[in-house]
Amino acid sequence: MYSCRKYIILLLLFIIGINKNGQANDSLTSAKVETVSLILFNDKVWNELIPFCDKAIKNGFDYYYLRMRAGIACYETKKYRKAETHFRKALSYNSGDEDATNYLYLCLVYDEKYEEATWLSKSFNEGQASKLGTKKHFPFSFINLEGAIKLSSRMDSIGNAQYYQLGIEHYLFRRVSFFHSFSYNGQTDYSYYQNYGRGKDQQQPPWDTTTHLFDHRNNDVSMIRQFHYFLKANIPFKNNFLLSLSGQLIYDNDTHTIYDTVIHLKDNQGAQNPPAPNYSKQTPENTHASFVWSSTLKKYTTYIDYSIGTIIDFIPDYNEYQVSAALEYHPFANANFNVGGILYLHWHQPFSTTSALAFSPYVSFTPIKKLTFTTDFMQNSKGNVVEYSGYYVNNTPFYIKNRFSLGAKYKVLKKLSVYANYGLENRGSRFSDFTFTNNLFLLGISITR
Repeated sequence: MYSCRKYIILLLLFIIGINKNGQANDSLTSAKVETVSLILFNDKVWNELIPFCDKAIKNGFDYYYLRMRAGIACYETKKYRKAETHFRKALSYNSGDEDATNYLYLCLVYDEKYEEATWLSKSFNEGQASKLGTKKHFPFSFINLEGAIKLSSRMDSIGNAQYYQLGIEHYLFRRVSFFHSFSYNGQTDYSYYQNYGRGKDQQQPPWDTTTHLFDHRNNDVSMIRQFHYFLKANIPFKNNFLLSLSGQLIYDNDTHTIYDTVIHLKDNQGAQNPPAPNYSKQTPENTHASFVWSSTLKKYTTYIDYSIGTIIDFIPDYNEYQVSAALEYHPFANANFNVGGILYLHWHQPFSTTSALAFSPYVSFTPIKKLTFTTDFMQNSKGNVVEYSGYYVNNTPFYIKNRFSLGAKYKVLKKLSVYANYGLENRGSRFSDFTFTNNLFLLGISITR
């Protein structure tokens, strides 16, 4: 009996709550919305103005001044993504309004939607352009220079690697951004193998070739040099869509030098022969080119960004295919903190036997105005993965099994930033159970317009 009475009371309270909420909604009038929002706006009570405007808009009260007040409140509390939505709506009521346009431009910049911000600035009058700093048109919007080293845990087989890169970004018609990257990768690989035999050793240079037992080790040292050219175009569209198209040309130049070390020589009677000379033989340079094509479509919303992408890696011996899907969550409606993840499905020819999955979660946050930290992790079942819209390509026989990286970027001056990154890679061979670890250290500097 007591349990039944308790449920009846809870049901009545629920009904009363719904009724009171309905009455509260009905109590909103145009005059009340205008008066309360104006008072809160003038008093700069942003944290009360934002939910009040949200409630009014939800209940059908929507007009230019209400959107401007809501947008400015969100802007002042650094909710730039939410403010952007309000200013767009305000412009739909008052097209070309200068205040709404200026605020929208600033929100796009803080939201890191640089292509759309640049396109919007094209319509600025001289006063707006001067006020917002877009009057001067620079040939380049971004330049960076970086270098890195990879330290291998298996120096007997995989040597350390060096990396250098120059990147330049510019705009075409103040709408499409183009990023050009020129980079170099260099590394030394070692392969050891032994030959045993009786009789003449046809792999050694001519010396006294009497019948003997030989025992020698061949050391194949490969000098690998790669030159990369990467081009990416970002094209903004209406309704917060961004299309990214990119391609990368990779030119490989490999040189093999075989060092033959003779350990001992004996004739048939067991007598020690005089030491045979060691020798080296350099093979002709092996050159080939690879090409990577990538396309990504991204949709921005107030709190979540969605993207899908495809990549094809044309390698001389075989091709790699890849599709990806990503989500990025901005809990504070700005670029100061976001968490996301990318899922990769990739395979080689033949398609049915080599498909694999990889997943990469990441976090980016800005604890203070000038300092940003990023961290990411990747877990991969097998095979190579192409990342960052085709920018990062691994075309070696050693795929990344998992990776952890931590980066930091600090704005030294208004237009000058320095950044560093540490990465730990665990790699495995596609053809054997050989594994090793790379420690990556990267330093860079960037200049923005």
